[in-house]
Amino acid sequence: MRVSVGLAGVVAASGLVIGIAAIPAVRAAASATSSAPSSASTLYVDFNGGCNNSGPGTLAEPFCTIQAAANVVEPGQTVDITAANPSEDPQSVTITRSGTPAEPITFTGVGADGIPVVSPQQQTGNAVVTLKDVHDVTISHLQIENFGTDDGIDVVGSAGISLTNLWIVQEPVVISASPLAAVSIDGASSDVTVSRTSFDGSPRYAVLSSPGARQVTLTTNGVWRSAGSGFTLEGTTGAVVTSNTIYAYNGHGTCTDAPTGVALADGSSGTVENNVITAGTTVSCAIPGAGALSVDASSANSAGGVAADYNAISAAGADDDYSWAGSSYPSPADLASATGQGGHDVDLTDGLTGTPPEGSPVINSANCAAPGELGTDIIGNPWVSDPLATDASLGSGSCDASRGAIARQDSLPVTFTAPPMNSSGYTAGAVPYTFGLTVTSATSSPWNEPVSYTVNFGDGSAPVPAAVGTPTAHQYTTPGQYTVTITATDVGGSTNSATDLALAVPAQPLAVGLHAAQAALNTADFTASPGNIDTDVALASVGLSCGGAGIENSLTDTDADRTWQCAYPAPGTYTATLTVTDVLGRTSTARATITVGDDPLHVFPTNVYSHQVAAHSVVKIPLSELDGGTSRYASGALIDVRVTDPKRAGYLTVYANGTSRPGTATVQFQAGKSAENSALAMGSTVDFYNGSSGPIDLGVTTYGLEVTSSFGLNSETYSPVEPASVLSRTKIAGGGRLTLRVAGRDHVPAAAQDVMLDITVAGGTSAGHFATSAAGDVPQYGGNATSVTGGYWAKGQQVTDLVMVPVEAAPAVLANLGSGSAYFSASVVGYYDGYASGASVFLPSTPRRLDTVTIGAGRSVTLAIAGRNGIPATGTAAVAVNLTAAGATASGTVTAYADGTARPDLISLSYARGAAAANAALVAVGSDGAIRLYNGGSRPVTVDVDLTGSYYAYP
Repeated sequence: MRVSVGLAGVVAASGLVIGIAAIPAVRAAASATSSAPSSASTLYVDFNGGCNNSGPGTLAEPFCTIQAAANVVEPGQTVDITAANPSEDPQSVTITRSGTPAEPITFTGVGADGIPVVSPQQQTGNAVVTLKDVHDVTISHLQIENFGTDDGIDVVGSAGISLTNLWIVQEPVVISASPLAAVSIDGASSDVTVSRTSFDGSPRYAVLSSPGARQVTLTTNGVWRSAGSGFTLEGTTGAVVTSNTIYAYNGHGTCTDAPTGVALADGSSGTVENNVITAGTTVSCAIPGAGALSVDASSANSAGGVAADYNAISAAGADDDYSWAGSSYPSPADLASATGQGGHDVDLTDGLTGTPPEGSPVINSANCAAPGELGTDIIGNPWVSDPLATDASLGSGSCDASRGAIARQDSLPVTFTAPPMNSSGYTAGAVPYTFGLTVTSATSSPWNEPVSYTVNFGDGSAPVPAAVGTPTAHQYTTPGQYTVTITATDVGGSTNSATDLALAVPAQPLAVGLHAAQAALNTADFTASPGNIDTDVALASVGLSCGGAGIENSLTDTDADRTWQCAYPAPGTYTATLTVTDVLGRTSTARATITVGDDPLHVFPTNVYSHQVAAHSVVKIPLSELDGGTSRYASGALIDVRVTDPKRAGYLTVYANGTSRPGTATVQFQAGKSAENSALAMGSTVDFYNGSSGPIDLGVTTYGLEVTSSFGLNSETYSPVEPASVLSRTKIAGGGRLTLRVAGRDHVPAAAQDVMLDITVAGGTSAGHFATSAAGDVPQYGGNATSVTGGYWAKGQQVTDLVMVPVEAAPAVLANLGSGSAYFSASVVGYYDGYASGASVFLPSTPRRLDTVTIGAGRSVTLAIAGRNGIPATGTAAVAVNLTAAGATASGTVTAYADGTARPDLISLSYARGAAAANAALVAVGSDGAIRLYNGGSRPVTVDVDLTGSYYAYP
């Protein structure tokens, strides 16, 4: 069987409409029969990326647009265009450079990726392709999509133009009265040929040639639908319209566009032969000139005249077959009788738009000597002799040409049996893989011609003959997906083929890898290797399990890689698993571990609690009160906890409701002396336990949120720095304040959002406390909107407090809120900034005792941190701890810093003889995963180190 590949496969032999779905097969066949240009004379255009419009236009570095190539192309060069779809780079092009008759310029889309689409994707008012004042230019194997009232191709003042093997599509619009042509040829153009081109959509004209144009040849084209005219030639000298299949049909229900298949007007001259023309309308249109073939009086009587013959005509509705010199003729016989034209024309009762059905009068009945007649049809099939043709005697010559653009081929069904598919739905095997098939088709065709078969196994080996009923086998030694083509050929030259896929996979399952990277708040990216595994045809499925309760919330799949992004409900360490299964059912896995964490978000300080708490009692505060009603976003709150007017010495512990009260203290206080510390409050409800035998006044201020899910919030990441003094011992009078420059120095970026300061106060002449804020804040609600109080001291007492100051690139302000003067010093230990790769995220921990150490006077101890109590063994940048000193026999200080580094001028905790003192500290972790505690006192001191969280930086 030889069928018209593509068109015949999708259009019924007697069908009236050929749709857009039929065209890709035409394109594929055309591409398959074309040869690639010489690389030495080729400029390359690739819409798919990796391109450069500045040149050089090589295969390695192609142009991005056709226009870039058109601007520099030289005679004899070919512009090779590659693109998968129009959305990759919507564009139009104007060609202004010419070739020569011996060295034309060619723009072509022949390539392995299929026909490229050239389209601006919108109405621009200009044609998609414009040839302006040029000569000797060929455009082939492209899809042209035009929109609105824009033309597809405009030929302006040009000569020696060939438009061949194109597919020109008019996107559906309401046809207006303005000219709209798939191809428009102006009156200053000559020697223009349009061949083997498909026109689809609803243009007003498929081809419109304007007065003055000369030698316009339209041959072997398919107009599958035109709302107005198929071909209209106005005032065109020497027109040739040969072997076209034209379907002009007005289905709009109006007479705005009377359908005409071919129209010659305004003194045109030329020939119209071997065409199949169908025209019709759904309404009665009494418009002069309507019909399948229309030649006005000025053309019929022109100097060159118009000769029409060997056409097949069908007109539906109110249209007559012909309008000639102002008169209408309903049939070929009427035209021939009145004018002498169309003596060999035939009348098609049902019309014809696809492959002619067996027995159609158009088969083998064309005039072989017609001007512009080509040796093959629109998709390259040869004109073959059909022994069943009933009207071949109507033709002239022995070329076996048929009327219209499509050659009827011998019907050669190709059937075969191949190895059955496996349970995964594939015909596949591991190399060396032997694939075999058996041809089951007939040995003779419907035309009673012997049929032979060959099999091309698609791996570069030569096709082999295949006898019907005898197995034909081939062994693949290289993995790959191969297209097996079985081709049938009869003695008359008709061919047909069928294909199957053979999948040869590697002998061993694919080895895969998985790489993890921190992405954002509690999210991680996982990238598979090798490369984009989706392109591996041996794989049947690829999937990722995020691990734990993680949820895959996005997938990026590019030519370079495949990356999943997983979101996790809480900070922690998770293991994701990549699973790939190949077509043989073999499974490979890869795993990657990721640690994700929270980030703090500074908020305006809010006093959320201020009441008396009885001895040994618990206050329960919902997180929804601590976080200001943003519990949808927050998993915890950063709070300042103040104990004032305590009647007895004791401590206050903050912990999550529903958990066992830890043996740790958040605030240590003495009778009659106020105390304060910062804490992280976690849980839906937070408990505050008064561990004193007397009542206390408790105050709680929220100054930050612990954010698990960003929801558009500007969360931050933490970076420790080598502790540095930003304020040496300085006296501040009662009620006084000073400004500290912290950002932009000591490794703190100038744009830092928040800084962490250890502030020490000593020598106060009266009891008091301090507050911190950013410079420039506007006082609101009776005070500074962002100030946070802290550091409560009694007269003469030394205290140290860790504070977060939301500087936001401004200086920090330190205010003495006591009535008496005091001496202040401050050191920076780290900063928070917007999320950045390499910075640290926070892993909160249930408060727990990390260690209790006794430190000799002027001595230090090393405390291992990494890998303990849920702290990651690697990647830990800093640790959040609460330091408590009790029972000291002399006052002193504790300095906490990264092990392996020089001891900084820093105070992390101040303690007094016989009194317990507690303070939160953020301590950088040394490269050995440890911190160091130094006792600056004159006597040994015992220090409890309680863990509240750690900071993790993914390597």
